[in-house]
Amino acid sequence: MGQTMISAETTEIKCPNCKSDVPLGYSICPYCGYDLRPLIRLKARAELTKQDIFRRVSKLLIRYREFPSDILLAPDNMGPLMIMLVLSLLLALRFLLLLASSSEITGYLRSINIGLLAALLILIFFILSISAWIMITILINLIVKLLGSEPDFSLTLSIVGYSLGPLIVANIIVLPLISSSGGISYTTDLILIYNSPSFFVSRLIMGVAMIISLHLISDGLSKAYTVHRLLIFMILMPLIILLAIII
Repeated sequence: MGQTMISAETTEIKCPNCKSDVPLGYSICPYCGYDLRPLIRLKARAELTKQDIFRRVSKLLIRYREFPSDILLAPDNMGPLMIMLVLSLLLALRFLLLLASSSEITGYLRSINIGLLAALLILIFFILSISAWIMITILINLIVKLLGSEPDFSLTLSIVGYSLGPLIVANIIVLPLISSSGGISYTTDLILIYNSPSFFVSRLIMGVAMIISLHLISDGLSKAYTVHRLLIFMILMPLIILLAIII
């Protein structure tokens, strides 16, 4: 049901270039050679329901083998926005747990409004997540263009946003590790020292999640723009390693 993105009554679309009626199934107008894919995606996107979007998000939380083809047909940004919001909540919670595990900071936390601090952290992480999402999309579009394809910003934005879904699962897994990590301490030069093996395990889990996200991005881009999946994977690997260290 979520796979049917174009209504049954629609059997053809009108080419905006030559005005011919083109049967569904053609991505290129057979009469003038006009690229119909943006128009097809626009029509399919109009058929999306909230249930379709929730189904897309939940699917990418448990299935990592390949990027879903229905998102390529009808890309949307509502699902990725939901993913960014949940990630912001989890990142804010992780940060609060780290602060609470430090004996030096616990005293300061008692004197401030925790609810206000949490809301501020969620807002900060949400802005950072949206900014990173857009910047990664711009970078990927530049790479795709250099590889000889013509990228679509909205499509790439949707591919990147949905591909970050595995990070939600990874953040949920590492939360208990952070709460039982034994705390953090400060050296005299204010460098954070994580004094528990659970910190290394959490980094490892986040790294694996990043690799899975990179796999989904590469698979989605290879299907959308016919670029080589392994090539995209290798080009983006340094960026993913950097994000895994930061997050």
